[in-house]
Amino acid sequence: MSEINFLIVLYKKTLAESETVASIVAWPDAVKKRITRVIVWNNSPTLLSDEEKSEFKESLKNTEVVYSEDGINHPLSQVYNSVVGMLPDHGLLVLWDHDSRIPETFLPALIQAETAHPDVALFLPKIFYNEQLVSPAKQYYFYGKYLKSVASGLFKSRFTTAINSGMAIRCSYLAARHPIYNEEIKFYGTDNDFMYKYSRDNEYFFVLDTEIKHTLNFYEQDDLESTVRRYRDIKNGMLKQMASINPAVYLLAVLYMILYTLKLCFRFKTTRFFRS
Repeated sequence: MSEINFLIVLYKKTLAESETVASIVAWPDAVKKRITRVIVWNNSPTLLSDEEKSEFKESLKNTEVVYSEDGINHPLSQVYNSVVGMLPDHGLLVLWDHDSRIPETFLPALIQAETAHPDVALFLPKIFYNEQLVSPAKQYYFYGKYLKSVASGLFKSRFTTAINSGMAIRCSYLAARHPIYNEEIKFYGTDNDFMYKYSRDNEYFFVLDTEIKHTLNFYEQDDLESTVRRYRDIKNGMLKQMASINPAVYLLAVLYMILYTLKLCFRFKTTRFFRS
């Protein structure tokens, strides 16, 4: 059986407030014991208490639990590259944000699929936000489109993207390309850039027969300032990725973003998106 490593990235959440952590803790012990290692990367300005760290570690009796925190909100690309450098070149690395509701069927489905398909390096759950399938999705360079549904099994990786949370990636693939994440792309866009690179190397990934409920932070903002800030990161990440592909794609992306920014300005009745 392959080693399974979970990375959980927290941001302004305690362990008790994380839906991802709560999901894992609620799993039966027979499921939890299949996890070899859990790395909790606290990207928050406030450190976790010793008590909550001990309680979470105690809930995973057969699993190594590692904590990393320094009060700094590190870019996701740096976090992922750092964790890949910590792991052996075998087994799986499963990425998690703090706000995924993960069914206990996830791990058995993953183990079955990765055993049956040793030549596949990426396994993805079906992820939903408010009943909308958001991952996997189609991505034609800078233009994305949601799918109405997707069948479990092998899926063509060309022009396909996925969100980070729930990705299960073979460590051998990551180690051979380390550092695989472009650190000029900070937060939003790390997943699109990874999927584009993956599609150049691999014809297929595998869609697991399991569904996860997830929150998309861009659509959950209570204030305009947060929305503008996140949009700036989305735009910059996408343009960095397009520039790495070729100049023609980058130019088309710039034109597309001008039109999309206009749309947001009309929607929110502000020109701040152009100043972002």
